[in-house]
Amino acid sequence: MKRSDGKPSRPLTPQHVALVVARIRDWPDMKRITWPDVVDLAAIGTGAARYEWGRVALARNKPIAEAYKAKRATYDEYKDTGKLPKVKAPEFEILERRIAALEAEIKERKEQLNNYDDRFARYIYNAQNHGISQEILEAPLLPVDRYQTDKRKKK
Repeated sequence: MKRSDGKPSRPLTPQHVALVVARIRDWPDMKRITWPDVVDLAAIGTGAARYEWGRVALARNKPIAEAYKAKRATYDEYKDTGKLPKVKAPEFEILERRIAALEAEIKERKEQLNNYDDRFARYIYNAQNHGISQEILEAPLLPVDRYQTDKRKKK
């Protein structure tokens, strides 16, 4: 498939996407970034061997678009306040994500525990209503011989 300028189209590889995202993040916070700048950052090669993707192709790629929006937001904040925003270290971001995941897991476990408590109360209520005594409910289970195998009859 050929582009409108006659060059063959080339897909964006994950490695190239990562490179473009890194270049966008390295863009100075005090300088406004535009899509033509991103197109230049994404170009590979020089001279006649130069290949560049269009704004639409780059904007359609989610990681590139998110990096662009984040960099624009950083610039807009700088433009409005005159101060650069505080940047968190990557370690803190990783820890914050882990804390959020663990808090969500704790919430799930608490809900599961509440469900078990409700089920236990329902079992006790139903056992009492159907005349099952406490001695029957507390009786030990029959032993299971797990090491014995079934001997099948050969025909």
